[in-house]
Amino acid sequence: MQQLIDLYQRAVRLCLFKIGPAEMPAGFNLMLVSTGIYFLASLLAEGIKLSWFDAGLVAVLEVVLFLAIIAGLLVLRGRSARLVQTITAMTSTGTVMGVLGIPLLTNALAGEPAEMGTGMLVLLLVFVLWSLMIITHILRHAMEIKPGLAAVISVVILIVVGLAGGLLMAALA
Repeated sequence: MQQLIDLYQRAVRLCLFKIGPAEMPAGFNLMLVSTGIYFLASLLAEGIKLSWFDAGLVAVLEVVLFLAIIAGLLVLRGRSARLVQTITAMTSTGTVMGVLGIPLLTNALAGEPAEMGTGMLVLLLVFVLWSLMIITHILRHAMEIKPGLAAVISVVILIVVGLAGGLLMAALA
C-alpha cells in the first residue's frame, strides 16, 4: 500500500513537472497495478457518456493502443530498458489527470455542446494542453529526444488514440 501512495505522490509531482519520469519506481508489479488503476479511471471517464459495457470496450482499446504505441516508440528508439518505468509514469500520471478531468468532462457534457460557455471551453483547452505537456515531458526524457519532437509525437499519439476510440464509439452506437 505504501508503494502505491509513494507512486501517486510522485505522479502528482511529475504532473507538476517537479520531477522527471526517471524518478518513478520501475517495478513490474507496480506497473501492472498502475495500468489497472489507469484502466479503471479511463472506464469511469468513458462511462460518463457510454453504457458501462461500451465504456469498457473503448477504455480497453484506448489503454492498449496508447501503451502499445509508447512501447513501440521506446523499442524503435533503443530504449526498451525504460519500458516499465515509462509505462508506470504514463499510467500513474494518466490516472491523476483522469480523476481530475472527470468533473470537467461531466460538467462539459451536462448540456448541449452549443450551450457550453467560454469559460468551460478554456478550462477544457488548458486541461488538454496540460495533459499533452505531461506526455511530452515523459516522452522527451524516456526517449532522449528534443522537446519539439516529443510534443509532435504526443499530439500524434493523442490523435490516433482519440480517433480509434471515437471510431469504436461510432461503431457501437
